[in-house]
Amino acid sequence: GQLDTLSALFVEAIADSEDAPLPASPAIKERVAMFLTASLTSPSCRLPTMAHFLCGFGGGPTGGDVLMKDAARQPPRNCLTVIVDSLRASDFARNSPRLAQLYNEVMCRLSEHPSTASQMAEYMNTQASDFFVTHLGRVLGTTREELEALAEPDALASVLYHAAAVLRTAATFVLSS
Repeated sequence: GQLDTLSALFVEAIADSEDAPLPASPAIKERVAMFLTASLTSPSCRLPTMAHFLCGFGGGPTGGDVLMKDAARQPPRNCLTVIVDSLRASDFARNSPRLAQLYNEVMCRLSEHPSTASQMAEYMNTQASDFFVTHLGRVLGTTREELEALAEPDALASVLYHAAAVLRTAATFVLSS
C-alpha cells in the first residue's frame, strides 16, 4: 500500500544501489537519519511513529511487534536493514563519520526503547550477529593519520560520537539479551 511505497522511497534515498538512477546524496542520507532519530526520541509522538514503520516495525499498539516474526527469514529491505548494511561496509565509518554516527544513533534509539528493544536484539542475534565485534574494531581502530586525511572538518568529534553510539548500542544489546 501507500506505506510500503513511502518506505521504498526512503530506502531508495539512503541506499547505495547500482540500480539507482543517481547516487544517494550524503546530505539526504543525513536528513533521513536525523528525521528517524527525532521521530524515535520525541516523547510527544504516539507509538508507532513513522520512523518505526520505516525501520521495519509495524502496527501493534506498542510499535514493537514485527521487525522479524521468523528469525530464520530475512526481513524486507527497510531503513534499518540499509543502515546495518551501510555500517557493515569496511570503509563507511571512515569515509562518512557523521553519517555513521547518525546511523548508530538510530540503532541505539531502537535498541533502548522498551517497545522495540527485544525485536532489535532478535534482529541483531539472527541477521547481524558479528556486527558489534566487526564494527567496534573498525571504529576504534581509526588512526590519527586517517582522521587527519578526512575532508570533514569535525571528523575527530564525529568518530568519537560514533564510537560512543556504537558502545551504547552494544551495551544496551548485551543487557537486553
